Amino acid sequence: MHFTGRTWRPPYEAHSVIIQATSGCTYHKCKFCSLYKNECFRMSSIKEFEEDLAVGANPFAMSYENLKLRALTVRDYLIKCQTIAMFASIRDIKNKEVWQLNPYFISVDSLTLFPDTELYQMAQQGLFVPAEEKERIRELQILINNLNIRTHLFANTVSNFTPVTAWLPYDREKVTNELQFVIDNTDDMEMQEYRNNLKSLG
Repeated sequence: MHFTGRTWRPPYEAHSVIIQATSGCTYHKCKFCSLYKNECFRMSSIKEFEEDLAVGANPFAMSYENLKLRALTVRDYLIKCQTIAMFASIRDIKNKEVWQLNPYFISVDSLTLFPDTELYQMAQQGLFVPAEEKERIRELQILINNLNIRTHLFANTVSNFTPVTAWLPYDREKVTNELQFVIDNTDDMEMQEYRNNLKSLG
C-alpha cells in the first residue's frame, strides 16, 4: 500500500480499508491542525491507486449479509451501476453457501511468476514448482465440467495459453473439446516458451 506521511483514521472508520488518493493538505493554514504540518500536498498517480486497490481488495472475506448491504448501498448512490466485481480468495469463497454464489461471470487467470515476487524467488530456489501448462489446462477442464451454475466463464487473458470463453452449461462440451485439442496437439516446449516470454499481464 502507498501511504505518505501520517494517516488519519477516525474511530468510525476503524474497519475501513483506506486507499490513498491524496496526501498532505492544499491549505496548510488552519491553526488548529498539525496533521500535515511538514507534508506537501500530493496526488497519488492512477497507477498507485490501482495497485492499492489490487493489494487491499478482498471484500469477499465479508459475510454474505455484509456484502449484500454494500451492494444495495452502491445501488442507492450509483443508480446506473449494473455490476459489481471483486477479487476473492478461494478461502473466502468456500465459506459461502451454494445459494449465495451465483456469479454473472467467472474470470480465470493462470499463475505467472515475475522476478519481483517472493514466489518467483521460491521457484528459483526449488521451493515451489509451478504447474506445467497442460496441467493448467486440465484443471480448467475440470472446473468447467464441474460448474453446475449458469454463468459466463472467461479464461481469455494473456495469462492463459489458450484463451477461451464459455456460456455455461451450454458451451461445456464444445470448450472442453477445444482445450483437449490443444493438449493433444501442442508441444510442451512451445507452451513453456509462451509462459517464459510473458513480461506483464497487462
